[in-house]
Amino acid sequence: IMLMTAQQLSGINALMAYSGILFDDRFPREGAMWLASIAVLIQLAGVASCFTLIDMLGRRVLLIVSKVLIVVTLLLLSLAFSLEPSASTNVFLLTSMAAFLIAYGFGLGTIPWIIIAEIYPIDVRAVAVGQCIVMTWLSNFLVAALFLDLCEWMGTNGTFAFFAGLSALCVIGFARYVPETRGMSLEK
Repeated sequence: IMLMTAQQLSGINALMAYSGILFDDRFPREGAMWLASIAVLIQLAGVASCFTLIDMLGRRVLLIVSKVLIVVTLLLLSLAFSLEPSASTNVFLLTSMAAFLIAYGFGLGTIPWIIIAEIYPIDVRAVAVGQCIVMTWLSNFLVAALFLDLCEWMGTNGTFAFFAGLSALCVIGFARYVPETRGMSLEK
C-alpha cells in the first residue's frame, strides 16, 4: 500500500493530467497539448529502461534510486516554475519534466507493480493486490482533486516542492521497509 500511494504522492498524475494547464502560460495552446502528449512517450522510455536495469540492480535499489531522482527532479520543477517564463527557463522546465518522467518510469512507475505481484503469499495475493490498487486510485483521486487548489494556495513551485518533500519521506520508508524480492520465495 505504501508503494502504490507513493506513486501518486510524487505528483505524477497531477503533472500528466494538468500539464496542458501548467504549460498554458509558457507555450501556445497547441504546443502545450503536444507537450502533454510527448510526456507520455518520455515516461514510456523510462519504463522500457526498467526492464534492462531491474535484474542488474534489483528491485529495491532501483526503486530507491528512482525515488531519490524524483525528489531532485521535483525540486528542479519547483525551481523552474518559480522562474519568469523565457526561452531558457522553458527549456529548463521541459528538461526537468523529462528527467522526472524518466526517473519515475524506470523505478517508481514500474517496480511497485512488480513487487505487489511477488511479495504476497498466493492465498492472500488477490485480496492484497486489490487493496493496493484501491489505494492507488484513492490517492490518485486525492492528488487530482487537490492539485489545482494546492497550486493556488502554495503556487505551482510550492506544490512541486511539497511533492518533493512527500517523496523524500517515501525514500526513508522505502529504505526501511521494502525488501528485495528478487529470488525470494514468499509462498509459505
